[in-house]
Amino acid sequence: MRKIEIAGALVCSAFLWMPQEVMSATTTATNQDAFNVLCGVYSALKAKTIKTNVLDQLQKLAYDIGAINISAAPAIFSEKFNPVEGKTKDNHPDKPAAGSPELTDWTKYGEFWLESKKALVQMRKDGNGADLKKAPAATKEKIKYFAKRAYDALTDPSLGAPAAKEQEYTAAAQKAIYGDGGEAANPKAPRTATDRKAECGPENGLKGSLAGESIRTDMLCLCATGGGSGGSSVDKVCCPECANPAGQGGWISGATGKTAFTKFVEECPAADAEPKASGAAIRAAVAAFLASVSRPKGAAGARHFTLGNPEGSGDGGCTGSSAGTAGYCVQYKAAAGGGNEKLSVAWLAEAYKAAKLADELDAANQNVQKLLDSITALNDTAHAAAYEPPVTSADHAEGVKPVLHKIDEKECNAMKTNSTCQSPCTWHESESDTNKKCKLDPVKVEQHATQLGTAGEGTAGAAKTGVNCSRHTTKEACEAVTGTPPTGKAKVCGWIEDKCKDSSILANKQFALSVVSAAFVALLFYNFPLFILKRFLLFDIF
Repeated sequence: MRKIEIAGALVCSAFLWMPQEVMSATTTATNQDAFNVLCGVYSALKAKTIKTNVLDQLQKLAYDIGAINISAAPAIFSEKFNPVEGKTKDNHPDKPAAGSPELTDWTKYGEFWLESKKALVQMRKDGNGADLKKAPAATKEKIKYFAKRAYDALTDPSLGAPAAKEQEYTAAAQKAIYGDGGEAANPKAPRTATDRKAECGPENGLKGSLAGESIRTDMLCLCATGGGSGGSSVDKVCCPECANPAGQGGWISGATGKTAFTKFVEECPAADAEPKASGAAIRAAVAAFLASVSRPKGAAGARHFTLGNPEGSGDGGCTGSSAGTAGYCVQYKAAAGGGNEKLSVAWLAEAYKAAKLADELDAANQNVQKLLDSITALNDTAHAAAYEPPVTSADHAEGVKPVLHKIDEKECNAMKTNSTCQSPCTWHESESDTNKKCKLDPVKVEQHATQLGTAGEGTAGAAKTGVNCSRHTTKEACEAVTGTPPTGKAKVCGWIEDKCKDSSILANKQFALSVVSAAFVALLFYNFPLFILKRFLLFDIF
């Protein structure tokens, strides 16, 4: 039993019971099997890479959450970020001065604020904009938390991983196929017109000087005419359609070798209709290559680690011609000492590296998709939180509530799954148009409007005596309501802001304003100074 080193590891191979391949004269398709093996590795490495890019989708969702959040800001802050052509965080007139402690936060979050305000302006143009300035503190805290998570998602390092892994994969695959120079460079060629065997496989059975350097040079040793020493030249050795380009003399220079290789790989067996770079596919193709070169070639199995089929004993080497003991082949055998033989194929390391990177690219794609899914769900949750009716109490201003955006048919259609299709939208599984399975439900719209009215304006409009002031639509009818008026008021209901409301609401709103004036507003997710107020007030903005 002979020990053989393959890809850096010592393995045992019982050559005595491996099938031996002995060829007579070289003819058309003599090397078809060996050609198919190399084509398999080539095709696996050239398979299309799929890079998942979710940045645009993620930005839209994150800035949408930021828009809801910034709608809770006082106008004095929010209006600073109104969209103005050419205004960026770097040239903003309110950018903190160099060296100021606020500059770090501005540099970090400024772009998010600007883009969130753009999103809010667009939402309001579309009739969907929120205004949460009067939202309860609990609602603002929720939205603040969601905005922080949205910002974190935009800066998650995993977003750039697919592009980086794809680039690394491409570099490894290119090196395995074409060598150090890449696809654009010409391959090396036999140094003299009769020196082909020195590059592909000499008489002593050891590795040729170009053998294993790249898949391209190996395929030229197998299939190309030109540079042969002795014997006769045979075309179409690798397949019936693998004719060498006419009028070029075969592989006699780098340029002619490049042209010949391009022709040969066009004849490789067709791969899958829609191939995808796969670590498993690359490893399987490499395994087939190793199985082929591990089979002894020539009479009495004397040629080890040879790809292709030399004639007779193969003692003449890989000459690139048909002769009694030579032929079209590649020899990879190198002495390893101690009676061992070493398979020396440089491109194998790059092929294994590409296989690993293909797996990592797939994992990176899955990670960014999970990130997008999580922010999609977060966006739905943020909108749901904005719709929550405010919690009221006898000690708080009953009129302080969020003014929420109305969902239209278009926004319902944008909800693509049953789990994300939320009220006042309804999921229609039987709808044939996949873009319209989630539709606006008129009944739920009415119920939702009633719910908001009861929780907000309705609460404000209902006198504590049990009278529902909000049902009256004229000033006269409103002021004519009978019952026990609130303390300090002459009438039960009052005409306030063109609506019939509990006459105590004005006092309550004045109380709410005093609370807001004292604490101002908690916004976004870190402390940031309002420069327009000359740094006298500090707000928790993001």
